[in-house]
Amino acid sequence: MRPRHTLALATALFATGLPQAQALAQAQAPATAAATPACAVNAPALAAGQHSGGCQDGRAHGPGRVTDPATGHTLFEGDFHQGDRHGQGRYSPPGGDTYQGQWQRDQRHGQGRLDFGPASPWHGDRYEGQWQANQFHGQGRYRWVHGDVYEGPWKEGQQTGPATAGQQRRAAYLAALLNALPATQHHVCALAPTPGQPGTPARARVLSVVEDRLQLQPQPQPQQQPPQPQAPTQAGANTQAPPAAPFWSPAAAWRPCAP
Repeated sequence: MRPRHTLALATALFATGLPQAQALAQAQAPATAAATPACAVNAPALAAGQHSGGCQDGRAHGPGRVTDPATGHTLFEGDFHQGDRHGQGRYSPPGGDTYQGQWQRDQRHGQGRLDFGPASPWHGDRYEGQWQANQFHGQGRYRWVHGDVYEGPWKEGQQTGPATAGQQRRAAYLAALLNALPATQHHVCALAPTPGQPGTPARARVLSVVEDRLQLQPQPQPQQQPPQPQAPTQAGANTQAPPAAPFWSPAAAWRPCAP
């Protein structure tokens, strides 16, 4: 479902020098305590939610809404047909990707817009255009968080028109960056703050790569002076701060640097 052109070489180079990529976060609602539904919906991501609206033969039918019973957050609002999302609707799991548009038999199908959420490697990117069976298909416009735009044809989730100049530059930069990582033990330093992510750390270690995005583990700054002695603690006490959570960022915002 993502534009791919000259990134295959860079991804192959990365695979030879780093552990295999970790599993990506899925844009689904978090698990909630299941309740006996008065009117069932078919989508597993909505099964634990609370439905309100039209109902026919024990299944959601017509305009309706599904909310998280624990938080009240609206997971889906739109049209149903025999328990499937079908027609117009908006799906927005907490922290996940938000889709607004047409549905057919519980799949994104027709015209719609997808905004990638915080759990996605492509946080801040947006696709708006035609869909078929949950994939970009037909004419569509993809906007990257850093401003580059591709507008043209798609087929089964793949960009079929020519790469933008920005895509070509990012692919070349990524290949050079990945080639340099073994010499720096996969450490990188920030060139600029990550768009949409205030407080981006200055240093990080690359965990995995997906197209032009890096999954990074924040790292402390190198100490300029010897560490000062600390007061003794009780036996067994843990004084180590927990490691910061990994995050995703465009590769173009980073350069290789010594650990």
